[in-house]
Amino acid sequence: MASATSCPPIVPDPFDLGIHTPANLNRGARTALLQNSPAVVNGPVGVPPAFGRTAQTPSSPLNAISTAAATEGAQLAHPAPSSDTAPTTEQQPVSLIEAATKLARDRAEEYNAKLKVFQAFCAKFEEAAKQFTTGPEREFAQKFADSFLDSWNQALTDAKSAPAPTTYSAIAASPPAANSALAHQLRHHQQQRQQQQPPHRQGQPTAGAPLRVDLRVFIRLDAEAPARAHNDYAIRAHISRKLGVDPRKIPRVLQVRSGWAVLAADITTRDLLVQRQTEWAPDLGATAVETRQEWFTYLVSDYPRKLTDLYGNEADSDAAVDEEIEIQTGQKPVNIRPARHQPDNPLTKTLLVSFLEPVKKYWRLFSSRPARLIKKTDRPRQCNVCLDYHRSRTCHRLPLCKRCGKAAGHDSGDCTAPEQCANCLGPHSANFADCPARPKKVHGVFRRLTKEQRDHIRVVGAETFRQRNVDAQRHAPDLQQNGPQQDSARSLERSSPRAPSPAASRAPSCIMVATTPEAEEEPEHPRPGSPRKRRIVLIMRPHDHGHEVFQANVGKVPPVHDCALALADSERYDIVLLQEPWTTTANSRCLTKTHPAYDTYSPVETWNSNSTRPRVMTYVRRDSTLSADQNRPYQSRDILWLTVNDTIIVNFYRQNDERDALDTLLQWPIPDRCLVAGDFNARHHTWQTGPTTNRGHEIASWASENDLGLLNTSDIPTNPHGNTIDLAFSNVPLAEANVEDHLATSSDHFTLSLTLPNVEPAPTHPGKIRVTTDDVLKRFVEIVELGSTAIPVAASSPLELDKLTSTLVSLLQSAAKAAGRPARKGARNAPWWTEECALAAAGYRAIRRLYPLGFNQEVQIAKRDFHRMVRRAKRLYWRNLINSFSDSSSVFKAVRWLRSPGAFQPPPLQVDDVVYETQLDKANALRRATLERRTAEDDIQNPWIEKTEVMHFSRSKLETAPAIRHGDFEKHPEAAMRWLGIWLDSNLSFRVHAEKWTAKSQAVAHHLRGLTNTIHGPLPSAVRSAVRACVEPVLLCGTEVWYPGATRPRWDQPCKDRPSSIQHLLQRMNKAIVQSMRAILPAWKTTPIAILHRESGIPPITQLLEARRYRFSARLKSLDETHPLVKRTLPPRQPTYHQLIKRKYQAPTESSFRTRLRRTNELLAPCPRPALMQKFFGKGQDTPLQTAPKEESAEAFLQWVETVDPTTWIVYSDGSLSSEGAASYGFAIHQKDLSICDGSGRLGPAESV
Repeated sequence: MASATSCPPIVPDPFDLGIHTPANLNRGARTALLQNSPAVVNGPVGVPPAFGRTAQTPSSPLNAISTAAATEGAQLAHPAPSSDTAPTTEQQPVSLIEAATKLARDRAEEYNAKLKVFQAFCAKFEEAAKQFTTGPEREFAQKFADSFLDSWNQALTDAKSAPAPTTYSAIAASPPAANSALAHQLRHHQQQRQQQQPPHRQGQPTAGAPLRVDLRVFIRLDAEAPARAHNDYAIRAHISRKLGVDPRKIPRVLQVRSGWAVLAADITTRDLLVQRQTEWAPDLGATAVETRQEWFTYLVSDYPRKLTDLYGNEADSDAAVDEEIEIQTGQKPVNIRPARHQPDNPLTKTLLVSFLEPVKKYWRLFSSRPARLIKKTDRPRQCNVCLDYHRSRTCHRLPLCKRCGKAAGHDSGDCTAPEQCANCLGPHSANFADCPARPKKVHGVFRRLTKEQRDHIRVVGAETFRQRNVDAQRHAPDLQQNGPQQDSARSLERSSPRAPSPAASRAPSCIMVATTPEAEEEPEHPRPGSPRKRRIVLIMRPHDHGHEVFQANVGKVPPVHDCALALADSERYDIVLLQEPWTTTANSRCLTKTHPAYDTYSPVETWNSNSTRPRVMTYVRRDSTLSADQNRPYQSRDILWLTVNDTIIVNFYRQNDERDALDTLLQWPIPDRCLVAGDFNARHHTWQTGPTTNRGHEIASWASENDLGLLNTSDIPTNPHGNTIDLAFSNVPLAEANVEDHLATSSDHFTLSLTLPNVEPAPTHPGKIRVTTDDVLKRFVEIVELGSTAIPVAASSPLELDKLTSTLVSLLQSAAKAAGRPARKGARNAPWWTEECALAAAGYRAIRRLYPLGFNQEVQIAKRDFHRMVRRAKRLYWRNLINSFSDSSSVFKAVRWLRSPGAFQPPPLQVDDVVYETQLDKANALRRATLERRTAEDDIQNPWIEKTEVMHFSRSKLETAPAIRHGDFEKHPEAAMRWLGIWLDSNLSFRVHAEKWTAKSQAVAHHLRGLTNTIHGPLPSAVRSAVRACVEPVLLCGTEVWYPGATRPRWDQPCKDRPSSIQHLLQRMNKAIVQSMRAILPAWKTTPIAILHRESGIPPITQLLEARRYRFSARLKSLDETHPLVKRTLPPRQPTYHQLIKRKYQAPTESSFRTRLRRTNELLAPCPRPALMQKFFGKGQDTPLQTAPKEESAEAFLQWVETVDPTTWIVYSDGSLSSEGAASYGFAIHQKDLSICDGSGRLGPAESV
């Protein structure tokens, strides 16, 4: 039996490493964590004590991990089980009397003591209150007495105070004895919340604070109910009298559109009003008494108006839709109603279906479109004080005039100044409903405009106001005559009193981190401190001119590589330097880990083995302020040079037994503003006390000669072995490096955080503006209409036309910038990095803090669990993404994954012997090489260079294949050659053609097969559409040329047929078909092939080939008589012999052998071929036919039809308008006595006018 004591025996400190002991190592951390560890009982070693818990040894510090995890900022998924239980033995019966008596006595003594103190205070208070009898002194004394009585009432009734919030800071600040209970309570609360809520992924909007409980009880009344005429006092008095409740329990009664709303003081009173509604509601004539219920409404479009059964009988649509909704959603709807706006199609309608709970899956009704959740958002309210768009109650700004927008002390009704909006500076009042500066709707949510958009709108508005009031402002200086428009708008905004003062704008700095547009205006920069504070600074650092660099060695482990990128993104690092990244090759594709927030740079673009793969990888955040250009002064897979803005970042890795990488780095000239960081695998007394190894003296001398400062702190280890081998050198002033413990990636190296200050941001280039949604287009039109008055009307001279053009272009550009949003390649978080991954990383970091330089079992178990969590999260994300593919377009996007351009950014461009590295130089070189105008000397002498290839065709295998001299070149025959997409071989067996196109189709089939299995995957119908569109056309490419059919004629006896002998080709092609069918169906491998064909709807390969053959035969029948293929399909004619001429001198007879083309043409019966006619137009105008009554016009029309040329098409059309205002049309096209086509439809409201 082992036990834990508060005073452990004196043993050698395992953390005492002598001179290698880190300076920041807290030796008391382990003692503090194990101080209150529970007792350990006997049990089998390695058996988990609770379900879902990793096996632990009796002395495992995981039992006391709650304190470390709490201070880290995350909770563990399972609390540590209590280990102070004793073996079960026979115990005494439960006794209650003695404990109850003691509890009552203690309560009575406590109450008497409180009452004694209360009476003593009241006596003294009464004496003191006698001297305050009049004026505000008595009022304050009365308020003080009321509060005094309330506090003592709470103390005497033993009311429990509100519990202190169990935050991480409270746990960290509490003593170790209290940490265990608080951490256990926190874990229990968060586990319950995690069971109720779905997992949150990084990048998704976090859930806000819990909503308040609605305490209102609604009394629904008819429109003519007498209770609507009563006042609120009468309603409250009636309810309180009938129920016998205190009127203070019903503080307010509000009149609403449906009747009255009774506001209860608490949930108990609200429930009481609903439960006993029969006692008071009938006197008011209420139709219903209910509480507020939140409905989740879904929009279902294109639902059929009429449903019929198998025999054409119309079914009950209402009952059918109720049943179908319950089948598809598993819930019973509370309301089903038609939408206000119905589609133009008379056969479908739009429904609104409401539920009490959201539907957490994809659903639709019969052949309708997928249901879409309707999210209602509150429209922005305009402040009555400053005329901005926020609540007036919290506004502390200066009041503005609604007419002129100035901060003058006059009434808006008495103002005689010209109208000018305080928001957009346009010539209208500030409360104009269509003001372009009002908040706009983005993805269904109203958001304020950004500062850049507001500047563009104010420029247009100010110019429009100036044009309309040019007479009044004739003597005023023109603000926009000599200066740019942007500076004018900013000056107007600075002069506006709308800018909040520091005292009025009391938003804390943490609010500025939110994704609201206000966060981009005035960021605050708190002083960096602890790692936690530094993380907040990095989040708000987009306006701080500096680079944050993340450096780590990930050891070629996939979860470690993913974790490093996720942590760097969560901490908002600009540049990520990784050594020994994970790489692999698959189907001649080079793969590595990527992140949607970073661009990937590699020293080599392709590799095929471990000896050629890159050993460094650099990631740069996708930000408009960062401009990265890859340099390549030397060809090396261990060094990557990158120029980010004006700083050169060098990512370096050196293996112990190699010299090439270090030799290359030592001979590279060091430029200004340079950072060299990576894994040097060397020791020197400059950064680690001890002997110098692995060319450490050369590295130290190189840094000293080139004035490179070492950023590492001396004797701070960068790996668990206690060595400092990850180094950073820089000649940038004030650069620094720190070993960050909270950025541990679970590799065998620690993480370096590097800071490069005073970095100039890259110049931002104007990009494309997206003006796509209806709301954005509406706002764009409003801004154009607002600024259209500034466009000159008269334009006759070239100068005036140029001015008109420039003004119009400027207006459209400003309107697009103000209304739309820039189409920038922004950064986003990794969607698979969930909160579970963050918790697992926090748990691993907590274990590493216990054993910072150890490789014991606990560290390895925590690392293994973390890696499993990362793999599971990525697997679950991709599985859910693939399962969400519900239509063919989604599967087509997945098929395009095969043609991915690659994860790496373009390397330096070489044109002739010149290498271009920067993006501007590469763009100019490409323009000069491809787009610049050429002279006549650059013209190609022979624009039609003939393609010449040699092939010897023979029925038997060729023993020799001699070359042929063509002009000045000697052409050698190849095994196969490609002409017009068809591969030809010497025997014309088309084996090469079938193999090549089968391999391409089989690659797509294997890709689709990898997306599905028997449990998970997209819908079979979507995969089938992808197979029919992406696999079959590739597999059957060129079959019209080479497929001979099941049989073919014999060479020696053309009238007899023999098997075509292409079974080996059909077997190869059938493999792609089988893989495609298994991708469609969730079937086992033992499922028979015939069942796969029947269930998937994919015919066998022979039927597919025959269908292609019949289709080609139909195309041959549709050709006109003059087509070249028609002559080749004609049967051979009988030869005509002249008796006077010898046979050998007559023309050779046509071959009677039935070629593939002739046999394909004979599959379908002969039919008249279409005539190829030239287009012509009538020279005259036909007179109207209906110039007499209908009988005479009909007879005249029939006579006219007989005279029409047989090749003429006659179109009959008609339209009608129903009593409901629906317009429809119909048409028919005839040629002679043959009907070509016909159709009908319904016109929209715009076309029917």
